[in-house]
Amino acid sequence: MVSRENQRFSLSTKKEMILKFSLYGYFDQIMRLMLPNEQGWTGLAYCYNMYTGWYEDSPWVIEDLQIALKQFESIDRTKLCDEAIEILMLLCNMLKEAILNNYEVSIARE
Repeated sequence: MVSRENQRFSLSTKKEMILKFSLYGYFDQIMRLMLPNEQGWTGLAYCYNMYTGWYEDSPWVIEDLQIALKQFESIDRTKLCDEAIEILMLLCNMLKEAILNNYEVSIARE
C-alpha cells in the first residue's frame, strides 16, 4: 500500500504547469471529505480510496474535470484547517481555468 503522508503532487496541463505544491497531509484532509454517491465512490474519490489513478500511473490525466470540480466544491470547508481550505480553493480555481481553456489536467506524485 502506498503511503499518503508527505507526498508531493503537481497538477499540470498540456499547455503549461498551472499549480505545483507540497501537500503534507492537506490532500488527505480534503480527499477524506469527498463522500460516495448512490453508486459508491466515483471520480477522484474512487481513485483515492481504491489506490488507483495517480497511485498507479504518474502523471495521471484527470478524465472528467467537471466531476472533479464538483467533488471538490462539495467538500464541507468547515471541517478543514485554514491551510487545507486555501489548497482546496486553489484546486477549484485551477480546475475552473482548465475547463474554460479546454486544458488537460494531470496529477503527478513526486
